[in-house]
Order: sequence, then structure tokens, then C-alpha cells
Amino acid sequence: MSKLWTKKSTNPDHFKGDITKLSQATYNKKDHSYTKNQENYVYVVVEGEWTKQISFDDTIFWDYETFMHYDLDRQEVTLPSDSTFRIDSLALKQGDDNKAQENKAKLEEIQRKDRSLRKNH
Repeated sequence: MSKLWTKKSTNPDHFKGDITKLSQATYNKKDHSYTKNQENYVYVVVEGEWTKQISFDDTIFWDYETFMHYDLDRQEVTLPSDSTFRIDSLALKQGDDNKAQENKAKLEEIQRKDRSLRKNH
């Protein structure tokens, strides 16, 4: 048996998984994941990075570099919680990928701590 979704430890944005027949997978309630029972029921392999590209069976389906980006009209007043003010987004806009990844990891750690506090109260 093998997991349907895996991550490379070196890049948290990388993912790889299979689209498979659900009746050939077993759900694990403990870690909220599916495990394949047989390899021969895989329809397609999905792999990529959320910040770069996504491919299905080695055919690129979406690529950040060639994707048509839209500039949205900014409102005069935005909420402080607007995602454009996230420190990882700001670093990414400035072209500092390493700092963006570092800031993203910090924010995710804060979110995990916050979730655990909510869970305990």
C-alpha cells in the first residue's frame, strides 16, 4: 500500500499524488488520508508546486510563468487583514523567494499554534 499524496521534505510547496478509483483506496480517520489498495487503478499522476506549475502525467496543465495574471482595482480603503499585506506575499512581490518561503513558514507555525489553542479551549 502507498499514500495517495506525498510531499518532498525539501520544499513544502511540492506535492505528488494520484487520481485513483476511490473504491480501491482505504480512508484513515486518524490522519485524514487515503491509502491505495492496488497500484493498477491509478488514472493519472498529479505533481507540481503551488508556486510554479502543476502537471498531470508529466503534461504541464498550469504554469505560473505563462499564466495570464490580472491586476485587480484596489479599493481606497482595505482591511488590515487583506491578504496582500501578508509578509510572505510582500516578499514574493519583491522577488525574494527565499524570504517569502521563510515568512510563509513563520505564518504557518503561528496558524498551527493558534489552531491548537482554539482546540484546547
